[in-house]
Amino acid sequence: MSEADETLDRLAQEYVRRLRAGEAVEPETYALAHPELAERIHELFPVLVLMEGLKPATDPEAATLAEATKTGIAAPDAAATPERIGPFTVVRELGRGGMGRVFEVRDAAEARRALKVVHTHLLERPGFLARFLREVETGLRVAHPGVVQTIESGVAEYGGAEVPYLVLEYVEGTTLRELIDETGGVSERLARDIGVAVADALVAVHAAGIVHRDVKPENVVIAPDETVKLMDLGVALVQEEAMRLTQTGEFVGSLLYAAPEQLRSGRVDARTDQYALGLLLFELVAGRHPEAEGPGSLLTRRFGDGRPTRLREMVPTATPFLERVIEVLLSRDPEARFPDTASVAAALADGESAAWWTAQEAARVGPTRPRLFEGAPAFVGRGRELADLNDAYADILRGAGRARVLVGEAGIGKSRLVAAWLDRLDAETAPPAVAWIEHGPGAGVVGLTPLALALSRLLGEQLEATVLSCFGDQTEAAASLLRHLQNPEASEDSDPLTRASLEALYGRLLRAMAATQPLVLVVEDLHFASAEVRAWLQRLVPALASVPVLLLLTARPEPGEVWAQEAAQLDHVEVMHLAGLGAEDGSALFANALGTDLAELAAVQDVVRSADGNPFCLIEFAAELRARSQRIGARAEDVPAMPDSVQRLVEERLASLSTQGRELLAVAACCGDRFDPVLVCEAAGVPRLAGLRLLHSADREHRVLAAEGATYR
Repeated sequence: MSEADETLDRLAQEYVRRLRAGEAVEPETYALAHPELAERIHELFPVLVLMEGLKPATDPEAATLAEATKTGIAAPDAAATPERIGPFTVVRELGRGGMGRVFEVRDAAEARRALKVVHTHLLERPGFLARFLREVETGLRVAHPGVVQTIESGVAEYGGAEVPYLVLEYVEGTTLRELIDETGGVSERLARDIGVAVADALVAVHAAGIVHRDVKPENVVIAPDETVKLMDLGVALVQEEAMRLTQTGEFVGSLLYAAPEQLRSGRVDARTDQYALGLLLFELVAGRHPEAEGPGSLLTRRFGDGRPTRLREMVPTATPFLERVIEVLLSRDPEARFPDTASVAAALADGESAAWWTAQEAARVGPTRPRLFEGAPAFVGRGRELADLNDAYADILRGAGRARVLVGEAGIGKSRLVAAWLDRLDAETAPPAVAWIEHGPGAGVVGLTPLALALSRLLGEQLEATVLSCFGDQTEAAASLLRHLQNPEASEDSDPLTRASLEALYGRLLRAMAATQPLVLVVEDLHFASAEVRAWLQRLVPALASVPVLLLLTARPEPGEVWAQEAAQLDHVEVMHLAGLGAEDGSALFANALGTDLAELAAVQDVVRSADGNPFCLIEFAAELRARSQRIGARAEDVPAMPDSVQRLVEERLASLSTQGRELLAVAACCGDRFDPVLVCEAAGVPRLAGLRLLHSADREHRVLAAEGATYR
């Protein structure tokens, strides 16, 4: 926050305190004392008054109006629940808010409906009723399964006056607010799916010429059939009146989810709803609003120049993709957001394969690869392995090729070691180009597809130029390789090139890339790769002996495999067997994960020994202890026993799952230690949202899974 923002924040909070104390204080007093902030004070302070439900003490109606605004309804509307409103029988009051009261009613056919009665004080505005009815006609044209339907409108006697009302589709289910409160934040995969549904609903709303204005967790409900529905379109229907902040005692909408332009001038368009959608997505994953500290701080940031909190500052395991989507949605300048809401839906639906993300990746500076997240336990130990990787990198800088095969059991830290080493390399030297190939379940394991995807991400907009430069006048070869790089799955079936020819073209491309910049090629989880990929690597490793490429392969030990043993016979190849962390390093990691400095205690040493120094087990057990709010004491008996690989702990957690949850995890187990939750839900025949909620519960409540971006392990 800039110095000006800090000053404005301090003045705003002082202003609110004085108003609450009943002082007669005007914004102009602060504007005169701080002329450099006068314009922002005149914008911000009236909004603070409305947000706090206050009126300046000089207003003789302050007490009445303040109380009315706090309850969200003018005093004459605060009557008891009526028995009937027009032709509808009232069952119960569902709630009240900025526009009026909402009741569950039954019509003449006994169908359940929701009926919203408009505030009586809105009727005092000239021409309001005519505009309201005109807007209702627009709302009736929104027919979309993801939008709560506006059925009809009318006028009926209520509270001693003739007032307009809306009749809406009655929807039972769980609001996103209830879901967030229940879970503390959902998995990224589930958040993406909900985001697609909400964005699709907004596309329909915007196509009807309406800006919703009040997209927030309370206004999105997941119905029993898993349909995600956007509610409270009625706020949009009075949009012309809603933003007259200086003329009314009420803000129609929610300030926590209002876009900067909505607060500054009230001039809004469809991109205003994008801002609220970005906040909703953030809150879904993080479990809290990014600007929840208080009204003064919130509005100061909205009117100031500081950036919003980044998603991965609060959720380190979130993907760069979702963080960037939210960052674009929360742009202060509407022009910097997505061109339309359909583009948001498409990006969220396609994920990292979206054309939008490809363009974003191409514009990024530096290599595209996994990194150790901020907030994750600090990397410790592995000094000998880090030194060996440094030596290998030094060799490729001198023009030699090197390969390292990192072998170890699940959770031993193979990927973490590579990511930590590359992070340090970025800080100490000019970073190399890094192509990161994954062979986890659902990552694409057929043929050369993983290599094509990795090189395409790395080269980005320079892909075509790099290939053409590599092959010169051999246009047919360049065209064949480009086709495979741009659409590997399709071209492998249709391209006349033999597999040997295609491998030769990729080898030539790698050699050309390494000639211009140090190149590190990481091949993750080789045990998941297809037999043909392993065979290709077995041919590639010897060929790279004279090419300045550092090839890093990670794999679990697999008896009977000969590829690693044969590769180890080559001078430029070493197989690095990763064992568990030693007592000192394991204790340090466990203490870091636990958030306390207890590495010397005997109880901590026992945990490290029982976990066999496995980093994943140590981090998971620390998370379990934090979740149970247990303290580590100096005696071993103070810590629950942890058998090898936390077998008993896992069994205990599995037993606490529902039958459907255990069946879902049984399907997931067939995918290995990392899986795509959507594919698992489809394979198990479980509805997507229900399955994602079960997996989220297995992660957050039972801790038998751990979310990694949009996947689980």
